[in-house]
Parts: sequence; C-alpha cells; structure tokens
Amino acid sequence: MIMASITNDPNGRKRITFEAPNGTRPTIRLGKDVPMSLAETYRDNVGKLVACHGHPEAVPETVLRWL
Repeated sequence: MIMASITNDPNGRKRITFEAPNGTRPTIRLGKDVPMSLAETYRDNVGKLVACHGHPEAVPETVLRWL
C-alpha cells in the first residue's frame, strides 16, 4: 500500500500528497525541474515516515540519512 503519491500539476510542477495520521492530506510541492526518479525517492521516503508514525525506532536507516 502506497501511503504517498506523486501528482503532476498542469503547469508541469510535481507534488507529493500523503494521508497524515490526523486524517488530513498535506502536499509537498517539488517544483518543475525535479526528475521523476528523485520525486519517486521522495514519495517512498515520505510514505515510510508516515507508516512509522508513532514508532520512531522503526524508521529505516536510509530514510533517517535522507532526512
């Protein structure tokens, strides 16, 4: 289950949307020149952070380094 998704805006910018633990759907705007591979890395890491909410010891080392 993907907890975050990438959306391409009509103006060419990318954004990551995810469901926060409080039920809201915040957006992280990435910009126009962000390559899709980098946007996918961001999406995956944000999804892992959301999945680990309330269990900080479960955050993968790679995500901690990314932060």
